[in-house]
Amino acid sequence: MQLPDTVLIIDDNHETLETMKLMLKNMGVGTVHIANNVPQARHMLTDMPEINLIVCDWNMPEETGIDLLSHLRHEGNLTPFIMVTARSDTDSVLEASKKGVDLYICKPFSSEELQRKIGWVTKGTRRSEVQVQFAD
Repeated sequence: MQLPDTVLIIDDNHETLETMKLMLKNMGVGTVHIANNVPQARHMLTDMPEINLIVCDWNMPEETGIDLLSHLRHEGNLTPFIMVTARSDTDSVLEASKKGVDLYICKPFSSEELQRKIGWVTKGTRRSEVQVQFAD
C-alpha cells in the first residue's frame, strides 16, 4: 500500500491526536502534523501545501471538521479528507458526503481500519465508491 508522505491530523482532544499520530507513524507515514482546532489547521494548510492527507474530527469548538471540509472544497482544495467522528447516523454520513469527504471513520476505530481507509484514498477511490463503505 502506498502511504501519504505528509498527513495533517485535526482534533481538539490531545490524547486522540497523539494516538492517531502514533498509529500513522507505526504504519510508516513519514511526517505527521497535528492541529488542535480548525483555525490552526487552516493556517497550517496555507503554509504547508505538501500535506497529502487530512484526518479530521467532526465535533470541535469554534469551527467543526465539516466547516473545514466545506471551506477547503469551496477553495478548490481536493486534498483527500478522512472525517473521524462518533456520528454514525445516515444524515451525518450524507452531509459529509455532500460536502466532499473522501472517507468516513466512526469512533472508536482500530489502527487496521484507519490503514485500510488510507489505502482506499491512496488508490484513488472515488467518493461515489466510498459511500458503500461507510458501514465498515
